[in-house]
Amino acid sequence: MLIGREPELAAVQEALRNSRLVSLVGLGGIGKTVVAETLARRVEDAYPGGVILVRFAGRDELITPILDALGEGAGELDVVEAAALALARRARVLLVLDEVEHLAHEAPLLLRLLEESEASILATSQV
Repeated sequence: MLIGREPELAAVQEALRNSRLVSLVGLGGIGKTVVAETLARRVEDAYPGGVILVRFAGRDELITPILDALGEGAGELDVVEAAALALARRARVLLVLDEVEHLAHEAPLLLRLLEESEASILATSQV
């Protein structure tokens, strides 16, 4: 149970209803991850394709960890194409991407995943 964060949870939940890409941004240690994880548990019934948490602390690539979390391999495909196909095969899925601030330069890849699937993304970042 998360105490004292109900307004934030409600606001993020509403944002996810209205947008498939939502970012929680703020200083380190303020509870972005806890809010994201709590919200993911709260809304998992709305995502029949599942809720998938991917932590990016210490990782230097965006797509391969997502593909790994989906339990998929790229095979002969480009990893972005493989991830997009894996997401497209699922109904609706929520990707919770934690600590992506150092991967901001790869944001266009997330937009491609959104364009090619019904996935939603909830990302946490310090910037």
